[in-house]
Amino acid sequence: MFRYILRRVAWSIPTLLIVTFLVYLALRIGTDPVASYKRINPRASRAKIAEYIDVNGLDPNFVQGYFKWLKNFVTGEWPRSIKGRREVWPALKDAMANTLRLGSAATVVGIFFGLIAGVLAALRPGGKRDVFINTSAFVGISIPPFISAIMFQLLFAVYWQKWFGESLFPTSGVYPAGHTGFDLFLMLKFMALPTLVVAIQIIATYSRYMRSSLLDVLNSDYMRTARSKGISERRVLIKHGMRNALIPVVTIAALDVGSIVGGLIITENIFSYPGMGLYFLKSFGEGDFPLLMPWMVVIVASVLFFNLIADISYAWLDPRIRLDLLVVRNVLGALPWLRPITGDMSSVRFIIVLFGLFGWMGVARIVRGQVLSLKEREFVEAARAVGASRRYIITRHLLPNSVGPIMVALTFSVVGAIIGESTLAFFGYGPQAGDGATSLGILVGAAKGAVQTGYWWLAVFPCLVLIVIALSINFIGDALRDATDPRLDRGV
Repeated sequence: MFRYILRRVAWSIPTLLIVTFLVYLALRIGTDPVASYKRINPRASRAKIAEYIDVNGLDPNFVQGYFKWLKNFVTGEWPRSIKGRREVWPALKDAMANTLRLGSAATVVGIFFGLIAGVLAALRPGGKRDVFINTSAFVGISIPPFISAIMFQLLFAVYWQKWFGESLFPTSGVYPAGHTGFDLFLMLKFMALPTLVVAIQIIATYSRYMRSSLLDVLNSDYMRTARSKGISERRVLIKHGMRNALIPVVTIAALDVGSIVGGLIITENIFSYPGMGLYFLKSFGEGDFPLLMPWMVVIVASVLFFNLIADISYAWLDPRIRLDLLVVRNVLGALPWLRPITGDMSSVRFIIVLFGLFGWMGVARIVRGQVLSLKEREFVEAARAVGASRRYIITRHLLPNSVGPIMVALTFSVVGAIIGESTLAFFGYGPQAGDGATSLGILVGAAKGAVQTGYWWLAVFPCLVLIVIALSINFIGDALRDATDPRLDRGV
């Protein structure tokens, strides 16, 4: 175990260097930091521009510039922001603390209730409880965060104030304007709505993953063996079922927790919550390279760290395992030689390429975790013992028995791409109506201001269409998951 951890940590160091170099390259190509500095500071002298280029490692030679930036970053000589010459660390620290508060609260609530709901659904597959939990999860997954955020703002702030004279929850910030000091109750009141928006998605996601994974485990041979030995059902479930069913769930949890450090961009933007997501949007919009690079390093380091935690957790959960979307958008749009493939940034083809580049990553991690859990089981070892080829084992044993979590992940990927495109269009980063294109996100974004004036149907009907589409795909994915599971026909 200790040797494995050291080996993974050692691999993380070059990985961190490679990824931060790619991020450095992406920001240099996609944002043009020098042009941004000149735009924000039009009266800057040549000496000031040269100083800015030197301290940020913006040399024409990208490799040389990266290592110059890396030296300044490691030694703590961080340049100030291009707007107002603010120090980077205080702003980054405050944004990180706010995001960690919001993300931790939503994650704890979401995972706790999501896992409980998934277990309850798996214990009675096909029953009323299972149908209710599944349907609720499908609805939760199918509602995009920007829609649920707007609905909660309207319900608990705008209309609640009309009905009862004052709003129930604030809709922006961490504290009221002018507030000083720490007030836990007031902070929780301001965090209530954004936490609820994030937690709904987490509960729905983890209940689906936990149900699918636990169904696979409950139908396995070693669970029958444990029951035949007279072990109580509760002990079988906790000691054997839960422990093995958590493996793909841990993969998702590690990816989610690592990404939370980067900020909940949609939620923070709508609620004007001063976290890492809002920090990134403001810095990226201004092309503030000194603010963006430390943010990127924090994100990359957190993702690598929590992926390491996930891999270590596999060994504890299953002792048989041997311990052996905005920056990229601008980069793709800035590379002219990719234009024949991607099209313009406002084109549908560009959005397809953008989501295609990243849609496979979560599925790949889930498949890896599931295969690690299956490859040392008895039926796979028996296949090896009789001389079965690796291809035969993969196609006849590993993939068919991994189909549950994989099908759930694929369904989430399709729904995520639809909701992601709508979200980009809602915030004005996708195809625009002025270009002759249309999208459900464009319709909702154009009508959000009309809701408060009484024309609620202009936003409600596009929202309902988007929810119905996502809900239908989720139901199709659930049906495919049951139809392709080779073990559900045993009547267990």
